[in-house]
Amino acid sequence: MQSHVWQMVEGDWGAVRSIYEEGIATGNATIETEAPGWWVSSEEQEAMG
Repeated sequence: MQSHVWQMVEGDWGAVRSIYEEGIATGNATIETEAPGWWVSSEEQEAMG
């Protein structure tokens, strides 16, 4: 099996959010109750402090 890792870009957010929501639905993946409504890049996170 091969794995490929790439930097997430804004266009990936729809698929990432779906996966995140599936994890929330299990009740085991996170303590969050809903996925964020937006995507924030690592550069934007750094700028926010």
